[in-house]
Amino acid sequence: MSRKLFRKWCSPKTTLVVMRSSDDPAQVLTAIRYAEKSGARLLLAKLSPGSTLTDDSRSADGSCSPWVPGRVSIQSDDGRKTLLAEFLARAFLLTDVTPQHLPAVVRTFDIDRVMVTQSRGNQQVAQFGLEESLVSALSVPVCVIGRSVSLSLSPAPPIRRVLLPVTHSPDLELTFNFALEVARAQHAALSVLHVFDGAESTLAAEQRSPLTVRSWLPVSAARSTSLTGPIEISIRRGNAASEILDFNARKPHDLLVLRSLPGRHHGSFPRSSIVRRLYSEMPCPVLVLGNSIEQPRDQASCAAPDIHHRRTRLRAEPLGMEG
Repeated sequence: MSRKLFRKWCSPKTTLVVMRSSDDPAQVLTAIRYAEKSGARLLLAKLSPGSTLTDDSRSADGSCSPWVPGRVSIQSDDGRKTLLAEFLARAFLLTDVTPQHLPAVVRTFDIDRVMVTQSRGNQQVAQFGLEESLVSALSVPVCVIGRSVSLSLSPAPPIRRVLLPVTHSPDLELTFNFALEVARAQHAALSVLHVFDGAESTLAAEQRSPLTVRSWLPVSAARSTSLTGPIEISIRRGNAASEILDFNARKPHDLLVLRSLPGRHHGSFPRSSIVRRLYSEMPCPVLVLGNSIEQPRDQASCAAPDIHHRRTRLRAEPLGMEG
């Protein structure tokens, strides 16, 4: 995998937006508006009815509130036709596509990024969804517009802050460099968050610090002189999903970057239940590097980025370490 391809992920020239037949038009338009921010050429793949398995018919388990159509939704036939006309004006339309076709579509059209929205009907977060199928199958980043992202017919808000949760893993270099490049391309600030298990011993907990996390970051990281301010490193102790959501609630970000590696015991967040909760509850898009994406072999060595070590203190409450 070349460095040039790595940069294409971060500044995509061609983006594929995946649309279910059951999607509300406002969902699709929201995904298109986010995709347009990079100036990419857009393709819209409309999945065949029934091709997404149980994705549109799962019952709620209380993990998140079901979506209720509001003023932003256009449910009438005339309204849908109006938005469909707008889709066609903005994107090339592929019809009767199945999820199994999408890897071939990505290769054929040289897609750099895929956008997908979560189904907003009643469903179980614990079950495998279309977004997870795409993350697992595709060799390009997938941007998930989750249930908690506000739907709007207006242009997508600017990306000013990017959040990257990390663990000490062999995949950290890829994920960190990708998040750096995304932040640079968006002229955004980058926050690095490490959450460790609250069940660890006191000694192990004391050894977790911003300096420890800084030592994990690759020395060959790309220059970050164009980032908005220094990279901030924060530490939390407790449940990973809960701490990420709480951290973001206190200091909102516009994009979450994840490395998803199903079935493996290392990587950013190997437990799929954590990833599913973040998809559903983060109020911003989640940009995911799936398990089909490998570490680029020709990372260029250059100066390490300017990193601001945020002081932390250990707390007895479940929130653990406060940034």
